[in-house]
Parts: sequence; structure tokens; C-alpha cells
Amino acid sequence: MSGSAGVDLVIVNYNSRRYLEKCLASIYRYTPRPFKIIVVDNGSTDGSVEYLEGRSDLECLPNQENLGYAAACNQGIRQGVNPYIILLNPDIEVTRGWLEPLLGSARHPKVAVVGPKLVNSEGLLVGTGVKDWNELTRPRSWMQPDYPGRFMKPEECISVGGACYLIKRALLPELGFFDERYFLYFEETDYSINALLKGFKVIFNPKSVVIHHVGATGGGGGHQARLNYFRESRAKFVAKWRGKIPCLP
Repeated sequence: MSGSAGVDLVIVNYNSRRYLEKCLASIYRYTPRPFKIIVVDNGSTDGSVEYLEGRSDLECLPNQENLGYAAACNQGIRQGVNPYIILLNPDIEVTRGWLEPLLGSARHPKVAVVGPKLVNSEGLLVGTGVKDWNELTRPRSWMQPDYPGRFMKPEECISVGGACYLIKRALLPELGFFDERYFLYFEETDYSINALLKGFKVIFNPKSVVIHHVGATGGGGGHQARLNYFRESRAKFVAKWRGKIPCLP
């Protein structure tokens, strides 16, 4: 990445230490410098904060309680200084060559958001961009095999997966930050749609491949709690965008 601008890698952690350790190891193995890692911890009780504060290679922002994903992302974004910001879940593992394709797409002045191809540890697709307004919460080919030749070309989308989500600091004055009314879920969909309606592009670039251990992290409380967060966020999303986007006339 010689001559490239730096990147802020913002990770929001909540009781995910064992995944976070793998995430950080993959970043150091496969990410060319310059970059800065900012981990926002949302009140973890699993030893995450002690682990993070013992490291000098990153910046840790510990919260006393779980403020929600959107609010924590915004904390991390504000703490950074680099022109490119990539929001990462702690249950992500990046792979060789993952960063440059994302930056390549982001360098176009009308591009506001870029996301990679997301696959799980079994090689199944868990993030290929959203192209259909009626399928905003279900990426294409969900949990189908990522066989050779599938989803190979960068393309414009409505949204891309929030587990690895690039935005640009220069556009924050125009696009703003994540909407903190969402505690968990819909933050990236909301941000992507806002960008589209303001004339910017959202790009899915499968030349970057990132492993996402889907369901390994969340807002706490298990499956039912995550389902409740999803329903609450969906209701807020519908109220905000009804009459403004095709799927909510």
C-alpha cells in the first residue's frame, strides 16, 4: 500500500475476547501499514478490557456499559484521524490482499461505502451485497457455497455487510455518523441508503474476501435478545424511511 493514505480500523467489542484475539492477529498478518486500530469495548465482563489495555499497539476506549453498536462505532470514528474508516466486527478474520481492493473502490469521489465478500469459516457466503429493495435484510445467496467464479466483479449495491464496512472521513460532514437510535442491526443499511439518496455509490468488491464467524457476537443475552434488537431496529428503520425508499411506499 505504498503511497496510500492511512486507515482507521474500528472494532466494537462486547464479550468477544476469544474472537477478538484472532481478529487482531489476522489484521497484523495481512494488513499493510499505515493503519490505526481503535477498539471500543461496550462494557465487556470477559476480560476483554484487561487484555486490550495491556497492549500498546492499539487504542482501547472502554465503556462502563453497553451503549449499542451504532454509538460505539461513532466513538471509534471520532477517535480516529485517517481518511478511510473500516468498521469491523470482532468475529472477523481478514485474509491476504483484503485491503487494497476496498481502497481502490473507495478512491472514486462518488463512492461513499465499500464492502468485501464475506464468507464464514465453512466457505459459505454470508455477505455479497444487497441488490433488491425487497431483500434489504437478506444478502444474496445467503449460506450458499462460494464456488469459483461466483460474485467475482465489483458492483454497485443498495448496501453491503456491516461486519466489514468502509466509509470515508471526508464525507462525514455530509453523510453524518451512524444513527444511534439503532442499538443493534440496521445501522449499515441506514447509512448506505442515506448515502445513495444523497447521490453517492455503495460498492460491493468481492476481490476482497473476509471471513465472518456469523452469530459469534451480538448485543448479549443470546438469540432471543438479538431477535428483540432486530425487531426494535426494524421498526425504527421503517418509521424513518417509509415513503422515501421503494420497499416502504
